[in-house]
Amino acid sequence: MAGTLLTALMLFLFKRVCDGEPTVGGPDRVTEQHGTGKLVYITPQWALQLVNDSLPFSRANSFCRSQFSSLLTLNETENYDELLELLRQAGLTSSIWVGQSSKSVAPSKQHFQISALSFPKESREGFAHVNISFPTLSAISVCVRVQWDQDWNDVSTIFSYAAPVFTNEFQLRGQLDVQGRVLLALIIHGKHLPYKASFPNDGAWHHVCVTWRRSGNHWAIYVDGESKDKGSGTDTNRDVHGDGILILGQDQDSFGGNFTEPFFGNITDLNVWNMALESRHIRALNSCSTLSQERLFIWNLDHITSHPAVKEVQTSLMCPAAYPQVELQDCWTLQGWTNQLPAWSQTECSNLLPFVCRSTKERYLRMKQITESQSVRPSAFMNQLMMLSNKSQPILAQQPSDLSNLAQASVLLNISAQALDHTPPGELQPADMVSLIQLLSLTADIPVQPPTRWKTAAGMASWNSVSTLSLWLIASSVKTTH
Repeated sequence: MAGTLLTALMLFLFKRVCDGEPTVGGPDRVTEQHGTGKLVYITPQWALQLVNDSLPFSRANSFCRSQFSSLLTLNETENYDELLELLRQAGLTSSIWVGQSSKSVAPSKQHFQISALSFPKESREGFAHVNISFPTLSAISVCVRVQWDQDWNDVSTIFSYAAPVFTNEFQLRGQLDVQGRVLLALIIHGKHLPYKASFPNDGAWHHVCVTWRRSGNHWAIYVDGESKDKGSGTDTNRDVHGDGILILGQDQDSFGGNFTEPFFGNITDLNVWNMALESRHIRALNSCSTLSQERLFIWNLDHITSHPAVKEVQTSLMCPAAYPQVELQDCWTLQGWTNQLPAWSQTECSNLLPFVCRSTKERYLRMKQITESQSVRPSAFMNQLMMLSNKSQPILAQQPSDLSNLAQASVLLNISAQALDHTPPGELQPADMVSLIQLLSLTADIPVQPPTRWKTAAGMASWNSVSTLSLWLIASSVKTTH
C-alpha cells in the first residue's frame, strides 16, 4: 500500500513540476553527468542512463524508479544499437542488470555459433580426453549437447569417467529403441541404471544433463531442460573417486584405455560442476544461459585432446526462449553481444552489477534541468539542507550505493526533516518536492537484515524518520495544489 501511494505521489509531483515548462532538446550524443557516475545516450525519443554503480537487482530497479524512469527491459529492441554504443563509450565489459516487461515476455529464440567435436562412423577409434584434474566428489553434474547419428543403432558412450581404483565410476550411455528414440542410462559406481530417459533420434541437437549426490545417493537425468528420469540408491555409499580420466565418445574398460562402445555424432557445450544442479539451473542452461555456480570444466577445445579421427567443426545452436524470471528465481543480465545480437543470462538477484535506466528524452531533460538548477541556484530548502549537513553541494544527488543501510538513510532523512522545518512557509519549490520523493523512493527499498533489526533503537529511529517525512510530504503536496 505504501509503495503504491509513493509511486502515485511521485507521478503527481513530477507532472506538477513539468506542467507549463518547456524542455530543451539536443543532438544525439553521449554525455557524462557531473559527479553522478552516469553516462547518458540521448536519442530523438529516449534517454539511456548507464549507472556505473553496482547494486543488487531490487535496488537498481528502485533507483531507476526514483529517477522517474525504468530499468531497461529485455524486449526493448529499438534501443540495442544505442545501448551498445553507450557501453562502448563507458568501456564497460561486465554484465548489467536488465528487467522484464510487465507482460513477462521472454526473449525470442537465439542462434549462435559454437565449436563442436564430430565423431564420424568411418573410425571406431575416435575419442576426446578432457584435460582437467578431478578431486574427490560428493556431488557432480555433467551437461552436454548431443547430436546423434541417425544411422547408428548400437550402444554408444557419450562420456565415461574412470578412476585409478575403479573404471566404471560415472558414465552416460545411450542406445536406440524400436520406436526410434535414443534411450539414456547412467552408470554410477559400476551400477548400470535402467534405460528410461530419452529424446527423439531426429538429427537435432539435444541438451542432456546428469546429476548425482552422495547424500541420499540421488541421481537424475534431464533432457532439453526437463527431468526425464531420477532415483536414489547405488551399490555403494561413497564419493566419486578423484584423479580420474574423463573421455568423450568411448567407454573405458581399463583406466584411460581399452575403448569400447563408441559414440557417433557430434558433441558440444560440455560443462562439469562439483555439485548437483537444481531443476531451475538446468532449465536456464537449456536456454543457453550461464550460471554463477563455479564449474570444474567449461567447454573449451583448448583443454581437450582429441584422436585424429575426431574433427573440430563449427555448428549453429538454436536456444529455446528463456524461462520467466519468476520461475528461475534469478534475475536477468545482459552479458554482451554475439554476432550483433544481445546475449542474455541469469544470476542471483543479490549480486552487485551496474545497470541502465531508460526514460523519455523529454522527462530526462527536465530532470537534468531540475538537478542543474539546484546546483547553480539552490532553493531555500536546499540551502538549509546544505548548511545542516555541512556540504557545499546538494546532498540528495548522490550515488545510490551511498545509501546502503538504514542508519545512513536515517541521518539523511533527519537532516531533510530539519531543513523542511527551517524553510520559510511558501518557499518550498516543486523541485524540492521531487528531490525528496526521490530520497523516499531510495530509502523505501533499503534492506533490513535481519528483520529483528527493526526492534533496535536505530532501526525504530530510521522507520520513524521515513514515516514522519512521508506524512509531511503528503500534507505539503496537498497544500501546494491549492
